[in-house]
Amino acid sequence: MAAMIGTLALLAVACSVTVVLSPAHLVFGALVREDHYYYNRTAPERQINVTITANNTSKHAKVRYLSMKTEVWLDDKDWVPVDLGTDNKTSNQFRTWWQPPDSSTQLTAGVNVLETYGLPRSSSAPPPPPGSSNDNKDYTVVIKTQVQFRYGPAHTRLYSIIVTCPCNTNLTRYYYDSKTDVGHLYFINDVCTY
Repeated sequence: MAAMIGTLALLAVACSVTVVLSPAHLVFGALVREDHYYYNRTAPERQINVTITANNTSKHAKVRYLSMKTEVWLDDKDWVPVDLGTDNKTSNQFRTWWQPPDSSTQLTAGVNVLETYGLPRSSSAPPPPPGSSNDNKDYTVVIKTQVQFRYGPAHTRLYSIIVTCPCNTNLTRYYYDSKTDVGHLYFINDVCTY
């Protein structure tokens, strides 16, 4: 009888440790919108907007994003940085807010494209593969973030994550609004998992 109680107690401890130490999973999705503002039919002003969906699929772990930077690769050589959470309000929200388990959040940022950056670049991730030969608008989004997980009162160390979300060319569409003289080009990227 004592052996059975001891075995049950050991099993309960093992199950608790397994639940607490179950790995955390994050799934990222990206939506890129390129806007062209034609103001009086002059050369259009170009703006890239990125919406990142961060889905914490963990059943027990909360997650905190300490920084999030994205690179939108326009082709296999040129990219544009779009930083999320650089303003004080979003930065403070990142540092104090813990995303609950089994939930998602969206972060949006935009940048006026005055110039693009070519290779070499400072990122440790390799450039994405080139787009298809018949379409040079296969935008790829590279997400670089630092995260920390929390299991109850216990915090993990910081993790640096780099994921690449390739473009899903079947979900690309263009819309021109004649009233505002603005063209919108949408790219929905495949999900990328950490």
